[in-house]
Amino acid sequence: MHARDPAIVQVCRQVCDQLRWHVRTGGIEPPALLGGDAMLHVVEDHAARALPRSLGPPTALLVCDAGALQRLVGGGTHAFGAYQLRPMRAERLQEQLCRLRLGQAGNLAQCVRVGPLVLDAMDRRVVWQDQVLSLTWREYELLHVLVRHRGAVVARDRIEAAMYRWGQELGSNTIEVFVHALRSKTHPALITTVRGEGYQLNDLELAGLRH
Repeated sequence: MHARDPAIVQVCRQVCDQLRWHVRTGGIEPPALLGGDAMLHVVEDHAARALPRSLGPPTALLVCDAGALQRLVGGGTHAFGAYQLRPMRAERLQEQLCRLRLGQAGNLAQCVRVGPLVLDAMDRRVVWQDQVLSLTWREYELLHVLVRHRGAVVARDRIEAAMYRWGQELGSNTIEVFVHALRSKTHPALITTVRGEGYQLNDLELAGLRH
């Protein structure tokens, strides 16, 4: 465990006590950390420090703010397979560490970055320009299907199938309402309406647009 924040240290110790795991602590520097005999590393993020490329098997978890996700997702090779946002929840940390210990993929494997937007399908979390968005269930489902087919036009019927649950009927303008809501929470050009076909998610960085 490599953290200076007492709250992070306390949560890590609590989780390891519940799992009956041995805890070793080290300074936040250097990024080589505890050496090869440590099976898992929990690291507190500092934006000014480069992300370590290797910490030994199986992988590591980074405790960070939402702004660090763009560095983690699509940012090259690094040692981390999972992340937790501050403030950290003990039950979520325990779940992630157990997955990593068993060699399973952490939540970073479910993250997709499209320009300034990062979508975490495991935790149903969306980060836009370093801030976690507050989305309704259907806003998230709409954005998720567009992210899955990013760069392509997604037909209305495919979007409706993703948003349709438990027999709830969709109004004739339902998609337009949620598209408008997503644009207002992000950028007007994030989603393009392709008349007569559907909707398309745009990479605003590639388009040279800013919020």
